[in-house]
Amino acid sequence: MMKRLRSIVKRLRSLWRGEVLDLDAFSSSQIASKQWLVEKLEECLQSRYTPPEQGYTIWILGGWYSLTNFIMRVRAVVPIRMVRSFDIDPECQPLADRVNKLWEWQDWQFKAETCDVNKLTYAVGTPQVVINSSVEHMDTDQWYKNIPKGMLVVLQANNMPHHDHVRSYETSAELLEFFPMEECLYEGSMDFNYPQYKFKRHMIIGIK
Repeated sequence: MMKRLRSIVKRLRSLWRGEVLDLDAFSSSQIASKQWLVEKLEECLQSRYTPPEQGYTIWILGGWYSLTNFIMRVRAVVPIRMVRSFDIDPECQPLADRVNKLWEWQDWQFKAETCDVNKLTYAVGTPQVVINSSVEHMDTDQWYKNIPKGMLVVLQANNMPHHDHVRSYETSAELLEFFPMEECLYEGSMDFNYPQYKFKRHMIIGIK
């Protein structure tokens, strides 16, 4: 059994050129949360906006492997010009680019970058949408303060105890209280009940 397990691990490492892929990114709760995010974002965009001629420019903060981009692209409901995914962990960039290779090699319709999202600066019109589905990992709200007024923002956070989480958000209302918006277009929560544990993920979408 151990010999077979080592063989599987070796093949995985070979496929990813030695980079360590965190399979938790593909867990049921992660995928369900991002699918939920994309579906509600599509509804908000379609009900309120006329898409830019070349499609939306979207920034994802704390993007990890940017499965959010992957789901948006595969669903192909709203037009997208480009997506930029930012994460402070340098191991995320090559893996996010690999996961999203179909769009990364086509004139960088997708590109992951390593950076501290608290230091991002915004130019007029770029982006039109900002997504942060990792709010519980952020130890400051400077990243939110930097987002210009009037921009469409999508935020997700949860109340799951975890060594990487610096804050727990018990309700979507609490999330909205910490990150106030000029107009909230969507507010909701999703329950995850597993045999060993359970938690809630909250989401707000609105105009900052």
